[in-house]
Amino acid sequence: KRRPARLRIPLQDVRCVAMMRSALRGTSFMGGFLLVALLALCAVYRACAEEAKDAKETGDVKDRVSADETTPIDADTEMAIDEMDDPPDQALTADQLKKLHDMIDKDRDGHVSMAEILEFAEVMSTKENKEEINLLFDTVDTSHDGKVSMEEYLQDLFSIEDAQEGDDQEIKKEREERRKIEKVKFEAADIDGDKFVDKHEFLGLMFPETNEKVLMVEVQSLVTLRDSDKDGKLTQSEFFMSPDNELTDEEKRMFTKLDKNGDSKLDASEVKSSESGRFQNEELMQELFDVADKNKDGHVSVEELVQASEQIVELGAHISLSAWVNANEL
Repeated sequence: KRRPARLRIPLQDVRCVAMMRSALRGTSFMGGFLLVALLALCAVYRACAEEAKDAKETGDVKDRVSADETTPIDADTEMAIDEMDDPPDQALTADQLKKLHDMIDKDRDGHVSMAEILEFAEVMSTKENKEEINLLFDTVDTSHDGKVSMEEYLQDLFSIEDAQEGDDQEIKKEREERRKIEKVKFEAADIDGDKFVDKHEFLGLMFPETNEKVLMVEVQSLVTLRDSDKDGKLTQSEFFMSPDNELTDEEKRMFTKLDKNGDSKLDASEVKSSESGRFQNEELMQELFDVADKNKDGHVSVEELVQASEQIVELGAHISLSAWVNANEL
């Protein structure tokens, strides 16, 4: 699919979308168009906000953007937004499922294991992330030298917030803490230690699940932020940042599964499972196996996958399968 080529996408918006994707890892294989559409909407919103801010500062109130007006956007952006449709609700064809099964079946034994489908999911996720990096890298590389400095990265990430800085000391303190974390992440992403990140290194910076060091910085910062009793681990309420009596049964079930050692707390390694997206992917694919693996041998044959096609439509995994089919033009 074509992508909007004329949008200036600040990293604040990318980070916002990245956090949404982190929360919805299992549905992150949408061929890229959902993320682009979200970024487009963020950019349109910021355009409105900045125009209104400029008008207020110059006193030209009559020219401010009102809530009823529409900000013009180019055709590519409009198409990207139009593509943000509801999740696919049509079953994949037998031919598509057969071809997809063949791609996932790495050892060519005619059956797909959980390990194989999770590995394939990671490959497809990395492919999608690289496509997003191609869109974003030139936006941040303002010197156009093919690499991003820490100054360029932080400027793009915090520029709007810095411009709107007020006197609230708590906000300033929180921003400085985030800036420190982003600096550490940048250093972790800088594999060759040259004080810059190239496009490959930038991938790990923007999508920490592709870079172990950056991921661990993010995990440790999350644990530190939410660890109210400072014991180095997260209780159920700390992890979800909500009182226990307000948590849903699904959240409690998720916490129990993440808590591998059963001590009712999550350490950094257990939090990592969630932050990397692997836990969410395993959950989605387990639902798929529960439906398709009729003989319960822990594998899905091509026949089983095709026979379960109508049931798969109702699963979250259907979004992933459909995106993989589209991405590989099956």
